[in-house]
Amino acid sequence: MDSQKAALVAAGAAAGAVATYYYACGTSEAEKPPPPPPPADATDVVICDEDVQRIVCYGDSNTWGLDAFTPGDAMRRFKHPWPRVLARKLGPGYDVVSEGLNGRTTMVDDPFMSDYDVNGRRTLPPILHSHKPIDVLVIMLGTNDLKKHLNLSPQLIARGAATLANDAMRMDVWRSAPRVLLVCPVNIKQPPPSCRFAYSFDGGAAKAPACAKHYRAEADALGVAFLDANEATQIPDPRHGGDGIHLSSQNCAELGAAVAAKVQEMLTGSFDEKKLTAEYSSLPVAGGKSPRISQK
Repeated sequence: MDSQKAALVAAGAAAGAVATYYYACGTSEAEKPPPPPPPADATDVVICDEDVQRIVCYGDSNTWGLDAFTPGDAMRRFKHPWPRVLARKLGPGYDVVSEGLNGRTTMVDDPFMSDYDVNGRRTLPPILHSHKPIDVLVIMLGTNDLKKHLNLSPQLIARGAATLANDAMRMDVWRSAPRVLLVCPVNIKQPPPSCRFAYSFDGGAAKAPACAKHYRAEADALGVAFLDANEATQIPDPRHGGDGIHLSSQNCAELGAAVAAKVQEMLTGSFDEKKLTAEYSSLPVAGGKSPRISQK
């Protein structure tokens, strides 16, 4: 009981001291200044869509970031695939969206890829509409078109990539003028026998070097920007690692930097945006008939 009385006396003394302080200072509890707000968390900072420029990277496993250099399953990805390098090079004010899909082709069906739709032309519209408004679209497809069973020439592979660019420019997804960067993929090398899909790419390494000139011609005809990835980087010899098809981490760094420089050039207005369509303006838009596209 004595301890309880002592505690009550102490509490009363403390309350009296507080009252005396506020009386002496002429300040009431209600007049106390509010506490400072807590520091803003990063998640509280809202960036309006108008404050950033959106770059969509549309590609295959080399855009997805498949790591063929580290032992493991096919789900292993690089920490910094080239779209992420692109984002870091561009810095604040840009929203880089990576839309890479393993096995994706330009516009053809692959009968051996049945888990999901790899036809790049069919999946392009919903992907672009899901990310609108778009400022720049980067297309790097064609590596999987080199597969033996697809039997496509370098001219047809480049034409398929150009068809995607033409389709995209006709879509209502752009913030302002359509800006498309058509990238010719890095030349592949013949995969080693240990590679589980080496046979699929048999002969692809011989066709790949002829693609760049056709990609450039298609880009010029459409009036879109062009980048030959082979001028930025080269896939390592598979005898020293990898499978001869997929980029290394160094390749990702070099390609990401090259794409960043090209995108900055496009967004600063030094690229001719007025020449948007030319002889390929007559190409059918997505959903049109194609002898190599199964109509679902």
